[in-house]
Amino acid sequence: MLYVSNLATVGAPDTSHTMKTSIYYSRRFFPSVLAGVLLVALSSSLCAQQFTDVSTAAGIEHVKTRAWGNPIWGDLNNDGYLDLIVPVHELAYLGGPPTPFVYINNKDGTFHNLGTASGLTGLGNPGVNSPDDKDWLGLSLGDYNGDGILDFFAAEPPFQSGNPGQSNITPDTSTMDTRNALYKGNGDGTFTYTAFAAGLEIGRNYGECGFWVDYNNDGKLDLFVKSQSTNMEASVNVLYKNNGNGTFAKVAGAAGLEMAIGGTTAGSIVSFADYDNDGFMDVVMGGNDAPAALYHNNRDGTFSEVTTTAGLVSRVNANGLAWGDYNNDGLLDLYISRGKQSGMGDLGNTLYHNNGDGTFTDVTAAAGVNDNTNTWAAVWGDYDNDGFLDLYVARAGTTVIGPGNANILYHNNGDGTFTNVAKAQGVAMETDLPGAAHKLAAWGDYNNDGFLDLVVQDGIAPTLQTGDNATGYHFLFKNNGNSNHAIKVNLKGTLSNLNGIGARVTVTYSGSKIAFSENNGGGGGEYASQGAEPLHFGIGAATVASVQVIWPSGVVDTRAAVAAGSTITITEGESGGGTPTPTPTPSATPTPTPTPTPSPTPPSGTLRNISTRVDVQSGNNVAIAGFIVTGGTADKKTLIRVRGPSLTENGLPASELLADPMLELHLPDGTVVSNNNWKARQEAAILQTGYAPTNDLESAIYATLPPLDPSVPGSGVYTAVVTSHDGGTGIALVEVYDVDTEGASLSQLANISTRGFVGTGDNVLIGGFIVGTESSDAPVLMRALGPSLSDIDPNITDALQDPTLELRDANGTLITSNDNWKECGATGCQDAIQNTGLAPTNDKEAAILRDLPAGIYTTIMQGAGSTSGVGLVEVYRLK
Repeated sequence: MLYVSNLATVGAPDTSHTMKTSIYYSRRFFPSVLAGVLLVALSSSLCAQQFTDVSTAAGIEHVKTRAWGNPIWGDLNNDGYLDLIVPVHELAYLGGPPTPFVYINNKDGTFHNLGTASGLTGLGNPGVNSPDDKDWLGLSLGDYNGDGILDFFAAEPPFQSGNPGQSNITPDTSTMDTRNALYKGNGDGTFTYTAFAAGLEIGRNYGECGFWVDYNNDGKLDLFVKSQSTNMEASVNVLYKNNGNGTFAKVAGAAGLEMAIGGTTAGSIVSFADYDNDGFMDVVMGGNDAPAALYHNNRDGTFSEVTTTAGLVSRVNANGLAWGDYNNDGLLDLYISRGKQSGMGDLGNTLYHNNGDGTFTDVTAAAGVNDNTNTWAAVWGDYDNDGFLDLYVARAGTTVIGPGNANILYHNNGDGTFTNVAKAQGVAMETDLPGAAHKLAAWGDYNNDGFLDLVVQDGIAPTLQTGDNATGYHFLFKNNGNSNHAIKVNLKGTLSNLNGIGARVTVTYSGSKIAFSENNGGGGGEYASQGAEPLHFGIGAATVASVQVIWPSGVVDTRAAVAAGSTITITEGESGGGTPTPTPTPSATPTPTPTPTPSPTPPSGTLRNISTRVDVQSGNNVAIAGFIVTGGTADKKTLIRVRGPSLTENGLPASELLADPMLELHLPDGTVVSNNNWKARQEAAILQTGYAPTNDLESAIYATLPPLDPSVPGSGVYTAVVTSHDGGTGIALVEVYDVDTEGASLSQLANISTRGFVGTGDNVLIGGFIVGTESSDAPVLMRALGPSLSDIDPNITDALQDPTLELRDANGTLITSNDNWKECGATGCQDAIQNTGLAPTNDKEAAILRDLPAGIYTTIMQGAGSTSGVGLVEVYRLK
């Protein structure tokens, strides 16, 4: 029997589809390499020193300063070259606090320091001065006002004060003004103080770091400030929501993060990233004597702690929180470095592998990154462009706080393990001097040669030494490169925030190799800082690659055939969101106008779930399903999914099924949301619907969809496209579920259809739908179109010439059938179909009009005389 009992729903006003190249990430596993072979397998770049200290030649000032915050990279004047900001600490100077170093790139391999001319000075903060005016800890770059120019935020915890040059002084901080400072970028490398005008809180909070993040995906950068308390006064974390007019409003309770990691502890660092690929950025926090914690974004403007359930161990002294996909499986992994200002304490770094189900596994020992010394900033970057992220870890060392201060450069071996090559590559910097505490680092391609360079900064030494005893230099190491290539990607949001914070980017090269990254700022050392620079992807020896961007808005953009060595800018929506090339919509497909708005009293049965089983092929013969949301004004909660391999549960042989289906949802404005492997994003939301696929290779999208608005042409009309990820063909089931509480909304699934290749035997086109249990029967029109498709779209040269249509109930019993709609049998049925305004335009096409009580129904479309071809099956709820 051709009946499939557990169907759901589908349909499609869009009856044409031209394939576009789209790249999707998937899990990839890399074979283990025997230890004896490993040394041979390492990149040839390891044979020569990769880095050279060019600090003096590049104009980096070897001034003895101290700092807590990390240096950050960003193009401050929009000239296409990265500039550099390096923080300082006022106690390093007996003559008073200097401004941060603001190094402007001269585009010839050198920099010049703007100094006080940058505007980053307490003098720009009228009425707010203290001896601790430059104890800036967390530095962050982000374009909060959307003018295309980077702005600057500095968090300043005034826990040290007194006369310049003195140390270990505990002031009465309750009498001091807030030091957190916001500066608007002027576009030339200078800044103007604007914290008061922007509405940042002036009350006492001890900000230690700030992070720009669009936490609610409204297209505007918000600001989260992680605060620390002192021995005299408690403090809480603050979340500022961007009002979109250059000002901010404080979010009540910081959206659940106000007391994150205790709030009154010494927690000082934070990093946002979308670890579960659900489209919303989550956050991890940590710091001195504060247990690290992971908070999940609930997608409703709040966060919830998931540390234990996610598999993270809540340990103290986190100094580096580095997100990166080290094994190229499209999931962000997390490295946590640990250290203390003095003493050994609870150290030991951790690498957490992302399992793809919202949990992590500690693979530190297996990966060979189990260092137990005093470490601070940790930064991921593919320094040799071999396609695998490497990891640089700054070690404060010294005999006071642990053995040695040789920094670590973990080279990624490509098999899930790492080898420390820092000394061989020239970036170990081992001195073991009491005042030389290597704490801070950041990758950035300052000379645009396609290879990541490295800046390293010494922090405050364990004895809090000042003046000439504080050997806190900062260093620039030039990457000498090799024969490998890279691609750099800048992002420009339109619906999403302009910086593209939260966008996920996948680069595919050499057939099937991928590199994956999320834009969470970059350009900083993940120690209380956030920069802004292009995303960098090593692609090995490949000469061309494809780039896909999944924006926070859900828009997907694809750029094919990007040449190696390119730096590109992808603007959100530039490729039509991945929308197929438009072709005419057949006249037989109704506009929403003929569909009456349902009368609320009494409601008729609604189409709750609709689906179609189809033989998915390639080219014009992929599966295209469309539906219309109509009635009422409230949005409709839906789940769209496509099944393939799990159809073996329904008795279909695996050899005939679509093994790895992909799903796209095309919205009325031309944007597209896509999914390959349903757990890759929105896993929690999909699980909550109760309709999650049973096979990880199947795809699903949870979407809240606005209904038809008669004043907006094209509104309320949605199209799902099913293709194969691996280029295969086979039977698939595409479904749409109404997951609103039944009767909760007048908006409903009204008109649904699917276009696909109609074969013979088990490969006919099977559509299913469920009529809900509202009080009265639902009048439903079903159509099977074939020959008219070629009239609308000349590209369809193999349309089914004589379609037939059957309607069956939940038991598979035939209710009625039709071949040629005008020969419908019952008196007056032809007139009734014509009166709907939806009659087929070709007499050989089939149609059935019935009032249906609540229940499960199946339509079967096939060709008369066992013929085959492209067909369109449709189900319309008329009122």
